[in-house]
Amino acid sequence: MSTYKYLYFLLATTFLWGCAPGDSTELPAERPFGTISGNAVDGFLVGAEVSIYSLKNGVRGIKLGDAITDDAGAYSLDVQAPNQPILIEVSGGSYIEEATGTPVSLKDGQTLLAVGMYKSGQTHNFMVTPLTHLVTGLAEYKTAM
Repeated sequence: MSTYKYLYFLLATTFLWGCAPGDSTELPAERPFGTISGNAVDGFLVGAEVSIYSLKNGVRGIKLGDAITDDAGAYSLDVQAPNQPILIEVSGGSYIEEATGTPVSLKDGQTLLAVGMYKSGQTHNFMVTPLTHLVTGLAEYKTAM
């Protein structure tokens, strides 16, 4: 009976040894940061919140980061994420109506959207405009079909 226990022990040890990783002290490389920047324009949107989300099958996913636009409507943020489509959502802030010079504030629920492809470790420049908002709506419609 003790020979069977010994054989089972050797078989289990051999099996477990085959399952062990090559070098368990080595960690995978850290994903590099990439930069997402651009301008939010409907006039220059000043003080607007820019939120970046993952986008999967036309559905907004997790938030990857956010920033606030400056006096020229520019935003920039560093993101550490895998390659993926992204949704850029701009809300709040204000702009100057060019025809009259009147300041216009975006109301709650008013947003401008854009979509793009994020590649890890690279620099990206995405404009967010009324035209990109229309294109985003078309992309959401096409992916929902």
